[in-house]
Amino acid sequence: MFARLILVFLGAVTLILLTLGFVEDRTYAAYAIPFFLGLATVYVMSPQINWWFYSKRPPKLPLGLQKMIEKQSAFYQRLSEDGKQKFRERMALNMMNWDFMPMVIETIPEDLKAALAANVVHLTFGQEEYHFEEFEKVIIYPTAFPSPQFPKQFHTSEIYPEDGVLMFAAEHLLKGFIQPHLYYNSGLHEAIQIFLHLYSEKPYPNLPEDIWEQLAIISNFPEAGIREWIGLEEINPLAVTICHFLMFPEQFNQTLPEVYDQLMEVVGFDPMMG
Repeated sequence: MFARLILVFLGAVTLILLTLGFVEDRTYAAYAIPFFLGLATVYVMSPQINWWFYSKRPPKLPLGLQKMIEKQSAFYQRLSEDGKQKFRERMALNMMNWDFMPMVIETIPEDLKAALAANVVHLTFGQEEYHFEEFEKVIIYPTAFPSPQFPKQFHTSEIYPEDGVLMFAAEHLLKGFIQPHLYYNSGLHEAIQIFLHLYSEKPYPNLPEDIWEQLAIISNFPEAGIREWIGLEEINPLAVTICHFLMFPEQFNQTLPEVYDQLMEVVGFDPMMG
């Protein structure tokens, strides 16, 4: 990455000057001080430097992942060519900046990273800020897991704002992305949880009292089924509502047209139009 190249350069100059200061003249060691300070600064600011550089020169999404998105994302399929390029670039940038940590498993497959990135880009497509800077750690378990926040409940996804962490069960994350009509999309759900946490001031709609019944009409996912899929007793109905709005826009607009219009204002785009 770009910041790593700068670190290599500053580190090499610092080492050369320190060596010259030891071998020839101590003055050289004094010259090394600003390079050393620069080295420390770049090391600490590496994520921000990389984001600045690559946001100007977005990396390309690998062809295999591009084909995956073309096949699996109905939202991506509706976009114009410019919109599709924007989607792919934002995906690649998000994948590059997350710190992925496998738990129990040795490595995290690229398709899992891509599924999460696609969900985040889908949600934030109408926003200028499309990278959750405060949430850059992603922990992936193979299946349902307990956590310090919920030690007695084996669950499949969670965010922990205090440390900026997202946690997922790989199986559920991928199934929810690839087969959204059969499995609730936990990746998109947790992205929405972050969105609600970061943008609490947005004009979110007041939900009807029978919202769970209405959502079941839209998706055929009953409230109990979603709770069982996530594995937690408390599920925010607004997060589930926004997830349905994005995943099933036609059905949502037919069932809850007023809420649909309000959520368009919140996310900044019409999910039916791309």
